[in-house]
Amino acid sequence: SVPYASPLLPVASADDVHLAEARKKVLRSLDAKICEQDEPTALAAIETALKLATNIVQAPDEPKYRQFKSSNPAISKKVMKVPGGLDFVMAAGFTTTVVEFEEHWQFLGSGAELVILEHAREGLVRCRRK
Repeated sequence: SVPYASPLLPVASADDVHLAEARKKVLRSLDAKICEQDEPTALAAIETALKLATNIVQAPDEPKYRQFKSSNPAISKKVMKVPGGLDFVMAAGFTTTVVEFEEHWQFLGSGAELVILEHAREGLVRCRRK
């Protein structure tokens, strides 16, 4: 008889763990906060965040899509000031920096970060359909 050998389980890489954690943060910001707002507020946040994410995913080498000013009135009002908006932007891979004394949000990632952004985009599309 052949001795029983348990199947080998794949070991999650650091990237896999990072992706899973980032995906959870994105979905939590959507499901627990943004999607729980009144419909006009939620929809405005979703549509604006979706445009930010889609532009980068579709044209990852275009610098103008990879940053926005914190003072941008549309993004500030529709996304950043909505509960969960700041959490979403950070979970999607944006970080802050100061350029010429003005705060900007930048997406500097590639590879795994673009995968996270694509997950964020899919979450926004799903949330929009509810």
